[in-house]
Amino acid sequence: MTECNVENRTIFCDDNLDVMQGINSECVDLIYLDPPFNKNKKFTAPIGTSAEGASFKDIFREEDVKDEWLLTVKEDHLELYNYLNGVKGVGKPYNFAYLAYMAIRLVECHRILKKTGSIYLHCDPTMSHYLKTTMDCIFGENNFRNEIVWCYTGPGSPRMRQFNRKHDVILWYSIGKEWTFNKEGIRLPYAPSTIARGRYDSNSPSTGPGIRDVEKGKVPESWWIGIGAGGQISRNEITKYPTQKPLKLLERIVKASSNEGDMVLDPFCGCATTCIAAERLNRNWIGIDISVEAYNQVNNRL
Repeated sequence: MTECNVENRTIFCDDNLDVMQGINSECVDLIYLDPPFNKNKKFTAPIGTSAEGASFKDIFREEDVKDEWLLTVKEDHLELYNYLNGVKGVGKPYNFAYLAYMAIRLVECHRILKKTGSIYLHCDPTMSHYLKTTMDCIFGENNFRNEIVWCYTGPGSPRMRQFNRKHDVILWYSIGKEWTFNKEGIRLPYAPSTIARGRYDSNSPSTGPGIRDVEKGKVPESWWIGIGAGGQISRNEITKYPTQKPLKLLERIVKASSNEGDMVLDPFCGCATTCIAAERLNRNWIGIDISVEAYNQVNNRL
């Protein structure tokens, strides 16, 4: 484990792959990333908002895949290389390009995380199934900790002939057998019915033996509710950045999987929500985004 060669509170406006390749190995405690979702379209912030001018392309083509990416993956992660080639014949033709783009960056994430580090990959049902296998190849199936389902509400379409899609997926992996999990810092109140039953012995197959103290609250389940998205984000933090996530969501992740003074990295920092959460919780942080407008958002919000 080495010291991080990037100063605290550093924002890079550059390709995150280039930046991460210059970061020392095993020096970051927590990585959260909210990359493009492979929606095959361009996202732009509305005119007249604080994020005006911010945009990014969520479009991937096979001709954009660089030979050196695949060579690096083949040399260091043969299982991952074989998986990527297998994806070429599955689903949409641009799935391979997207996963190749993500794979080489996730390989760098693995390298720079400490042996006790964690990574949270934010995605949606568009590619979550492909990304989980990608993460298994890089981080190992045994290091898969949780698939967190972030549930939210919002306007639906009356013409839809299916259930409204109102959740994202966050894949949490550790690097090894030891990882940070501050359960006391993220407890939530029990349901009134549970509180009414009071303090009691627990010996269920899922929780094991022990005394449940209802006053302390419970550790959240792997499905998260009560954290709004989109227009439900608090007015004092909303920027209208195309993919802005709520501060409450990032604060829970940062609290759970890092300690004060730890280094937190967001390679797709967008409008800086991760950086702000880390700052408020007395963590060190690094943000990276290729968009100049995203870089400006970071500076404005901080």
